[in-house]
Amino acid sequence: MGTDSVIYIRTDGNSKIATGHLVRCLCIAQALESLKKSVCFLVSDKDSFSLLKDLAESVFCGYKFSFDVKILETAKYDDLELEIDELSNFLKSDVSLLTGQETFQAKNPSSDKPILFVDSYFVTEAYFTSLKPFAKVAYMDDLRAFDYPVDLVINYDVIQPAREQEYQLSYTNAGISLLGAKYTPLRSQFQNQEVSLRGQIKNILITTGGSDPYDFTLTLSDYLLSLELNMEIHVVVGRLFKNIETLEELSKQYSSLHLHYNVSDMASLMKQCDYAVSAAGTTLYELCALGIPAISISMADNQIPMAEIFATVDAVPYAGDIRVQTTDEMNTIFEQISGHLLSLYNDPSKSRIQHKKMRQLVDGNGAIKIAKVLSGLCRG
Repeated sequence: MGTDSVIYIRTDGNSKIATGHLVRCLCIAQALESLKKSVCFLVSDKDSFSLLKDLAESVFCGYKFSFDVKILETAKYDDLELEIDELSNFLKSDVSLLTGQETFQAKNPSSDKPILFVDSYFVTEAYFTSLKPFAKVAYMDDLRAFDYPVDLVINYDVIQPAREQEYQLSYTNAGISLLGAKYTPLRSQFQNQEVSLRGQIKNILITTGGSDPYDFTLTLSDYLLSLELNMEIHVVVGRLFKNIETLEELSKQYSSLHLHYNVSDMASLMKQCDYAVSAAGTTLYELCALGIPAISISMADNQIPMAEIFATVDAVPYAGDIRVQTTDEMNTIFEQISGHLLSLYNDPSKSRIQHKKMRQLVDGNGAIKIAKVLSGLCRG
């Protein structure tokens, strides 16, 4: 099928399930396009359609996607079985898709099954079983909810060596299993971008993601400035930050505090820095891909397991959950951060050790690895 093959990506994003599924699918779509594969997203509603288009423009640092999008008429983001009949008929037919102002012609020949890549927490065994006669099905998993009857499964959890067999046994029904952090789908700006460490720590990055409901960025910045470390502090200000004005006032008082708004080229900013304090999430994988020594915090329940496993494998230590009730508890978190920072500052060899462990865990090329296996399914 070569360059004429189309790979369909079924996913959604909205205010209830956030944007994580869309962003990682866009990372894979970007990698597929680099391999000359055509991509068509299948979504459940106009909200997902609009959010997908917005993220493609705002998050990917000027990259121009060429994918198309179809809104499934019978779909509901949290009940995928509703769309089985429509999606089955779509997959087994050559169709024209009207997407916005563009018309897209599917080119999968009837003698070959199309590729359907699914990223949703609302899949069921019946959903996959119903679609398999009409497509080669791949699934991005986080939950290990059941043994998925698919052709390809991807789970990029950080897996301790002692648990590798446990993970393998979770996916006996899958034809191919891509397991471990080396398959983390990151944007192309993080591919093949290893950073050479500088002699000492001079620039610190603070990032909590798109929001900061507990004003941790402000209080940590104020704390680090009070230590008079003679370091530059770079703060990523997300779109949903509430106290931007207070941060701006603080940055006017201290020339060493730099605010960065709605950053799309995160890799370039990270490479300017020697150390990072980050909320547990995709950013930890990005920091590992560049090898920037870091410490994590959590501010949501779903961040705690990730923070703990990165610490367990000695890649990124964990300072604690910032949703604490007392000043003493917050000071303990700050002391964990400053203690780790000063330890690396006073002994640069520790930075090199952490850098190596981070890079061994994540190399930044997960999206292209996944894209190559998906492309291989086209020929299989």
